[in-house]
Amino acid sequence: MPEKLLKNPIFLKLQNEVKLCNFTDEVFNAEVCNMTDLKYEHECGYIEGREEGRVEGRADERKKVAAKLAANKAALAAKDAENRKLKAQLKVLLAKKS
Repeated sequence: MPEKLLKNPIFLKLQNEVKLCNFTDEVFNAEVCNMTDLKYEHECGYIEGREEGRVEGRADERKKVAAKLAANKAALAAKDAENRKLKAQLKVLLAKKS
């Protein structure tokens, strides 16, 4: 740029105004970028948390089902033992009558 133009007060004023406009635009763009990054982090955290919650929920459900199955097996084993005992007693009673 010519030396005369750089010393011109009108040009200097214009140059300062343009710098401030660009500065405010850059600040605005940086803030928008930060807000976008925060929103992205929030959404990713939400999605990850939701998926972790689902995984934990499925694991809890599996534990509950396994506990119910174990309780049912124990109840069936007890009934089976009781039935065998009753059959043995019935055989003894039938043997005594004959």
